[in-house]
Amino acid sequence: MSTTSSFPARRLSAPLLALGLVVTLGLAGGCRADRTAREVQAPDAPLPARAVVERPAAIDHSILTRPVALRSVRVSRLGEGSEIGRLAGRRFLDEATEPLVIVVELAEELDQVPRDSAPVIVLNGQPLVDTWPRPGTPSTLVAFLPNTELIRQRNTVAAVWLGSEELTMSEEPLVFSAEEVGTEPEP
Repeated sequence: MSTTSSFPARRLSAPLLALGLVVTLGLAGGCRADRTAREVQAPDAPLPARAVVERPAAIDHSILTRPVALRSVRVSRLGEGSEIGRLAGRRFLDEATEPLVIVVELAEELDQVPRDSAPVIVLNGQPLVDTWPRPGTPSTLVAFLPNTELIRQRNTVAAVWLGSEELTMSEEPLVFSAEEVGTEPEP
């Protein structure tokens, strides 16, 4: 009985072994070449320059240290097709039973500098946090009420900067009566 095999795999084993050796050496050499390319830069080399960012001009906070002076107040029903009605929003108008708008004219214009505080209208001692500057008129604040619940027979209106209430509360609040609430929609 002969121990010689005629199986074809035996004839292919030497070329497969050589091919495996070439692939293994090629991969190991490729890894080494990649590592060498990264090591070309010295570890203590300076970092790339950063872009220079200009600091914004200092914000003038003096407006937050004096009372907000008021010129006038107007309270009226909110018309659905009005310019100010668009500021209130469709959802507010759909949910409000008797929508009112309070328009307060300030004695001086608000600056347009973004800050972490905002002026709000104070109606009968209650801040109306959904107060907005009227677009295009930097000396006007508007607030919206969904109904007449907060309106009393005699009402006071002031303004204050949130976050600095002690210093900025209006010294001379304006007064209006329930009868003065305009029945005509705000244009």
